[in-house]
Amino acid sequence: MQRSTKIMLAVCGFVPLLLGATLDGAEVNSPYTRLTLSGSGYAAQPKELVTVAAAAETFSTSASRAMRDNATDMSQLRARLEQLGVARDDFRTANFQFNKAHDPDDHDGDRAEGFVVQHQLSIVIRDTEKAGTIMDALVGAGAKNLSVNRYWGYSDDISPEVLKEARAGAIRDAQAKANDYARALGMRIRRVVSIRDQGGYSREAPMPMARMAAAPGSTSIESRPSTVLASVGMEFELEK
Repeated sequence: MQRSTKIMLAVCGFVPLLLGATLDGAEVNSPYTRLTLSGSGYAAQPKELVTVAAAAETFSTSASRAMRDNATDMSQLRARLEQLGVARDDFRTANFQFNKAHDPDDHDGDRAEGFVVQHQLSIVIRDTEKAGTIMDALVGAGAKNLSVNRYWGYSDDISPEVLKEARAGAIRDAQAKANDYARALGMRIRRVVSIRDQGGYSREAPMPMARMAAAPGSTSIESRPSTVLASVGMEFELEK
C-alpha cells in the first residue's frame, strides 16, 4: 500500500511556520516539495488629528450679564479658531453650565455671590503640527480649562496607502523566509502556489515620541505614530 508522507518544521517566533512535503490526493506523484509559511509587514501611520477641549468661563452678580459676557467670549474664541484655519465643522459645544456660585477670581476672602457660565468647545485640529500654536492662541483669546483628549484624539482608521505598504512588506518577508529555507535544503523556489490575506491592524508604535508644534516658546504636544501590521500566508513549491 502506498503511504503518504508529511514533514513539518515548527519554528518559534512571531508566527508559526510549516515546512511540508505533502503527497496526499492529487499530489501523490508530485516531485515538488510544498513550503507553507507566513509573512509580516509593518508601516508607520502618523497621527491624523488632535482633539482639544477649551472653555470660556464668565462670572457676574447678574445672571443675564454672565450669559452675555460668555456669549461675547465664545464669539471671540470661534473667530480666533477660524483665523487659525480650523473649519467651523471641526468645533462644537461639548458642555454648557450655568450655576449660582461665588466669584472664582476673587481671593480676598469676601467673594461675591453671583452666577458662573461655562461653555466648553470640542475642537478637532487636523494639522497636528499646529496643535500647540492653536492652544497658545486660545489661551490668548481668553480660553480656560484647556485639555487634550487623553487618547490624544487620533483617528484609528488605517490609511489605504499605509496598509498597501505593510502588505508589500509582508510579501517580501514571506519570500525572504522561503528563500532561506530553500537554500538550506539545497533547493530553489519553483513557483508561488497560493496567497492568503491574514488581515491587518493598527497598534501604538514602540518608537520615540514625535513632537508637534515645537517652535521656540510654544506649547508642544507629543505623540507616537501608530504601527500598521499586515500578515499574509503563502505556499511555495520547491524543486532541486
